Amino acid sequence: MADTALMVIEPTEDEESTSAAEAREHEKIVAAINKKITDAEERNREHNLEYAVIKRLYRGLPNKRDLRDGRSEPGKTRASVANLELFRCIESVTSGQDAVLHGDDPNIEFYDPDLDDQSSESMYHTKKLVMKGHDDMDLRTQLVNAMRSRNLYGRVTVEVCWERKYRWKTVVTPETEEPPVEAVDPATGQIMLQPGPVVPESTEYREVIDVDRPSFKVIPPWRVYMDGESVSTSTWVAVKRHWSSREELEDWIENAKQYGMKTRPLDDEMGTADRSETPGEVAKTIGDQIQKQVGVQADDKGGYDGIDFWGYHPTAKDPNNPKKKDRRMYRICVVNGVKAIVEGLNPYWHGRFPFLDSREIPEEETAEGLGAGQMLKISQQLVNADESLLTEMARFVA
Repeated sequence: MADTALMVIEPTEDEESTSAAEAREHEKIVAAINKKITDAEERNREHNLEYAVIKRLYRGLPNKRDLRDGRSEPGKTRASVANLELFRCIESVTSGQDAVLHGDDPNIEFYDPDLDDQSSESMYHTKKLVMKGHDDMDLRTQLVNAMRSRNLYGRVTVEVCWERKYRWKTVVTPETEEPPVEAVDPATGQIMLQPGPVVPESTEYREVIDVDRPSFKVIPPWRVYMDGESVSTSTWVAVKRHWSSREELEDWIENAKQYGMKTRPLDDEMGTADRSETPGEVAKTIGDQIQKQVGVQADDKGGYDGIDFWGYHPTAKDPNNPKKKDRRMYRICVVNGVKAIVEGLNPYWHGRFPFLDSREIPEEETAEGLGAGQMLKISQQLVNADESLLTEMARFVA
């Protein structure tokens, strides 16, 4: 038997040049988006840090204080009492708004001037379809969360998108009969219809669409970035996301593929990457603080942080005029600040951002707003301080 040798095909110079150019282009995209997020976060740093204080006051969590005041010798822990007046105020206003929106059942009606039986039946089925969609979305709960965020933080941002999830399941196809087929009678020469073949029942284990519906989700204000005073006036909007596992992120990437978007695979070393350099550090800090306030230890051992960016492509040129920038809306997701795993044109037919925002009392020259949380923050802190002093006096006398 003759010896055989494996032929190794080396990449050509053109292929190496193309690969290097793509790598440089990718680095520019990631660097540009990271800079946008870092600059936006720096502009809103004080507002974002204020959200953590408002959240603590809303939950009625005391601020720990120590009698040592920085000294090294041991000291008694000072009394720290938290009053729930801010919580009662926010929930009272929110429940009132919910009652106005959903006090009537049903809270939506359809009208057709043609009051014949067919039109009435059509209105009935349309109403049932819409109400079922609202129930599947849990729309009322999401609207209450949106109103609560607006009242508490002075602003609210919601993601209005299409949610699609796939699931592997056993699909049973019932027995069916194919349509009749034409045949020629050999005796008379006439065309006759003969029964179609019967397809027996079959069972198949395959991936199918499990959820396919509109979605309405409230985004915490410290996880939203934009360059304008509102979503409608911004050229880009970004959201800081977190995926707890590699599998969760890979499912998210597969979903983006369904919309024809360009994707890049995850690197193995990204599994437990240090996220300290990921843009949006203030958002991560606030999330960790809130977890600690409720007794949950923030876990930084795994997971992925990402910036989901919507807006003009930072480096692309107009396909019809290379001298101009591309003004089409793109979606680019950068994970752990190092890799753009999703990149493509806006998949929605309307071509707009899939986000809506609202402010309680607009602030000039900023995307922030004034809500009950900001207006009552100082008063709540004074009440907490006075009650803490009274508690300390009672302890001293006792």
